[in-house]
Amino acid sequence: MRRRSFLAASLASLVTTPAWASSESSFHALDAAGSRIRLTLHAGDLALSRQAVADWRQGCCAAVANWYGGFPVHPLRVELTVGRGVGIYGGVTYGGGAPVIKATIGRDSRLSDLESNWVMVHELVHLACPQVPRDHHWLEEGLSTYIEPWIRVHCRQITAEKAWLDLVEGLPQGQPKAGEEGLDRTHTWGRTYWGGALFALDLDLKLCKASQGDRGLSDVLRGVVAKGQSIRDFRSMDTLMAQWDALAGNPLPSQVYRAHAHAPLQVDLPLIWAELGVRYQNKTVVFDDTAPQAALRRAMVAAP
Repeated sequence: MRRRSFLAASLASLVTTPAWASSESSFHALDAAGSRIRLTLHAGDLALSRQAVADWRQGCCAAVANWYGGFPVHPLRVELTVGRGVGIYGGVTYGGGAPVIKATIGRDSRLSDLESNWVMVHELVHLACPQVPRDHHWLEEGLSTYIEPWIRVHCRQITAEKAWLDLVEGLPQGQPKAGEEGLDRTHTWGRTYWGGALFALDLDLKLCKASQGDRGLSDVLRGVVAKGQSIRDFRSMDTLMAQWDALAGNPLPSQVYRAHAHAPLQVDLPLIWAELGVRYQNKTVVFDDTAPQAALRRAMVAAP
């Protein structure tokens, strides 16, 4: 049986709530781990109550704060514009001195449409990564692509099987094609999002193996947040990787970065899935707990 979601408490009130029509913007002050968040829901008709949208948004922020051991920025503005359809789409995150996330919410959205949507958690993950030069934009997008599913597993929006399924089906899009170069030189959509996620998976695996499953990429990123760094800051890749090395206690972050950024590295995904016990069959994922690295797989999914 699926466990109760973190927004289930508000579901009963939504069943009888009529469509909410407004010609004005509404404002909600939220809180996540002590960080004040101003949610602006711009004028438009919604099937959901606006309080329900605020509650859902609060749950996303709390899930991210729990993952990182604290919310990455203070304060934050979130601006949602009502548009067609369902779910959240068109998300963009801006850093600097006044971080803001902008996105569109479909006017016909129900609670299930929001809870099954990955966009808002993806944008929130961006807040924990300092800005880097344009050639390294793949790091920002790749981290969000890789980390977002694990956060959603822990707030029970999706199952671990679904998270691994998305990686198994998505990561091949990040492999370098003929004539392409390293991530710092090839900036296609696939290489930026899924190539960056390949880097994150590769580094996570190597960190977990080096520590026998005790520490992974999530621990490094929590260390960045603990130092008060976020999307407000700007870092060169050399500076950022040196910091990651220090937080990891080894040079793996810099080594893995150079391997992916400077050359068209092909990652042996079939070998990784076999070692972790992630079997893809009939468009689903099943786990093989007899696989040599099955314990490592479980450690990677465990909460930081």
